[in-house]
Amino acid sequence: MKSLLPLLCLITCVALGQKLMPNGFKQYTVTSAETGTVNFYVKGDGADKPLLLYLDGSGAYPLFQKMKQGMASTVMLNLKKVTEKYCVALISKPGVAFIDSTHTEDSFGGQPEEPEIYRKTLSLDWRATSASMVVDYVLKNKLASAKQVAVLGFSEGAQVAPAVAVKNKKVTHLLCFGGNGLNHLFDPIIQTRLKMHSGQYTPEQAQYKIDSLMTDYKDIYANPQSTEQQWWGHSYKRWSSFDSHTPVENLLTLNIPIYLVNGGLDENPVLSSDYIQLAFIRAGKNNLTRKVYPNYDHQLNEHVKNGEGVQVVPRYREVMDAAFAWLESKG
Repeated sequence: MKSLLPLLCLITCVALGQKLMPNGFKQYTVTSAETGTVNFYVKGDGADKPLLLYLDGSGAYPLFQKMKQGMASTVMLNLKKVTEKYCVALISKPGVAFIDSTHTEDSFGGQPEEPEIYRKTLSLDWRATSASMVVDYVLKNKLASAKQVAVLGFSEGAQVAPAVAVKNKKVTHLLCFGGNGLNHLFDPIIQTRLKMHSGQYTPEQAQYKIDSLMTDYKDIYANPQSTEQQWWGHSYKRWSSFDSHTPVENLLTLNIPIYLVNGGLDENPVLSSDYIQLAFIRAGKNNLTRKVYPNYDHQLNEHVKNGEGVQVVPRYREVMDAAFAWLESKG
């Protein structure tokens, strides 16, 4: 397995006067030659509280967005409840605002335009290194206790979280939601094969599509540092970096408690996470707790069949409650 890049020794940390942001967060920055400036935000700080670092999913989304109907967020946490017990840290992506107040007429979740710095900077190494720097800053400045340092990743963040735990040995617990275990360029291949077996593609159509994917992948790996060439809405650099070391490879090196969650309807991640569970069984490791919610999708919505079709019911709060009960049980 390719080793992670070591954290540069020279890191400049600036507290920005502990600038108070909306929603009660305090803004901080850490800076290094490797990452540039990293903006992060802390709420519920206290020297006796455990640290919970939350890593969100893919895309140049703000952590919060002001809408006509209220505040929307990519953060799948009940922040009021969680910050009573934990010091919560969030990290903005490169060039992306903490709160976007300029698109109040838009529906939350539409793909935002990527800032140039985001497109040129975003990679697995950037996300993992910046997260490790944030952990070091928070603990060094006693904003949280080092006795328990939990990293919680959702979607793309669940692919980043294992890399953070490998990089920073201060991490004591890992929680991954809706993430992949394998090379995520494998996802469209899985999806194509499944569609063939369900009758949506003929075998010939499926093979043509997979052959086309392989051609695209050859181009990505031939130009792994390109930030101008894009595929499926992300730069070649982003795609290649996330496959330089896969989550299952990183997870198998860890001996800390790991909590792995998937929705059974989330086709690609649940299949590659099945492989993670199998890999742990094969390796004789017992530090993995796996939870699959059979009728839940990627966003942790339950799909309930009724007489009129399917009702979609948000369940992320219940899923997170179960996860924090596990975390507290692990001390």
